[in-house]
Amino acid sequence: MPAPRTGHTVPVRAPGAAERSGLPQRPRGSGSSRRPQGQVPRGAARCAPPAGVLVRTNRLLTGLGPGLFTSCLYVHLARHRARLAGAGHPPPVLRRPDGRAQVLRVPPNLLLGVDAADCTCTQVDLPPGSVLVLCTDGLVEVPGTDLLDSFEALAARRADAGDLDEEGLADVLVEDVRRSAHRSDDVALLLRTR
Repeated sequence: MPAPRTGHTVPVRAPGAAERSGLPQRPRGSGSSRRPQGQVPRGAARCAPPAGVLVRTNRLLTGLGPGLFTSCLYVHLARHRARLAGAGHPPPVLRRPDGRAQVLRVPPNLLLGVDAADCTCTQVDLPPGSVLVLCTDGLVEVPGTDLLDSFEALAARRADAGDLDEEGLADVLVEDVRRSAHRSDDVALLLRTR
């Protein structure tokens, strides 16, 4: 088990592939070498393109039974590039080194758990000094406001924040949620600096 890491005021740990997927795992010490139905093989996503990972995960989820749905944003970082595939998940925001921030257009694939045959991905350059912001819709969703408008507002807040470190940037991005009583959804935020 990797050592615990600290997220923005919340302890987190780097989970294994099966834990990331939220699927059941084989009990430790079970002695069985056969994987239970639904468990993702260790290393299944290694070196696979994001769209392929989502297609295989979707097949696995639909095989577990009807009524199981989830959104997902899969990002593969390599040097100064990211490949992204989404399944009903909010898009990321990218702040470029020159200070411009934009909502990335990830192909609109269906939620995982919907029997769909194909999934597409996109690729973006991440020059040194870029910051990639990934979050759940709980960070931006405001009743009566178009979700894309809310993400554009998040991009503007990110651009206005300047060159803050990750801790300061996280404070800026979640400030609106802290002040708002009308927000009831969970919030998760991940910042990746290149």
